Amino acid sequence: MFHDVSTEALFDELEKAGAVQDHLATEKRFQYFNLDRPTAESLYFLVLGFQRKNLLEIGTSHGYSTIWLAKALEKVSKSNTIITLEREEKKVEAAKENFLRAGVAEKIKVMHGDATSLIATLKGPFDSVFFDADRISAPGQFKLLLLKLEQNVLLLTDNALSHSEELKEYLEMFKTFPDWMTTVVPVGKGLHIAYRL
Repeated sequence: MFHDVSTEALFDELEKAGAVQDHLATEKRFQYFNLDRPTAESLYFLVLGFQRKNLLEIGTSHGYSTIWLAKALEKVSKSNTIITLEREEKKVEAAKENFLRAGVAEKIKVMHGDATSLIATLKGPFDSVFFDADRISAPGQFKLLLLKLEQNVLLLTDNALSHSEELKEYLEMFKTFPDWMTTVVPVGKGLHIAYRL
């Protein structure tokens, strides 16, 4: 996809490292849970196509998806940065190293801690949010974010098909908001897209 051979090589490496880590991790919280490549590519095209500039990512892991978002943001804005939230310190350390290797460290602000608590401190406004962490917490996080979102915000959520029961409350919340359009794209584990008109 990228003409930059080093970027493609890094993504290949991170995908393999993610698979190994997920297999060897003794606890679920230490697994990387990388996006599938088609889902990552979809994020890239959505951020680029919708010209998103103020991005929030909930769940950094070791930075695989964040790098995809940052690569898209580079083409949209030279000055804007992504805020990404991660509660596991070891993942934060791994992500920061990967951001440096990808040449996007200056485009990313990593915040370490509980995502819901961190969201409460953020000002926004955000024009795009990617939910890719604790699915059970998504409804509460969405409520905290409501007043911190731009009118034409784009919300993206992974695992909409693979973990639909865990995301049920979050997905059904949009039925109470008539000004939102939503769809689930059957890519990877299911990408839920919500756009406020």
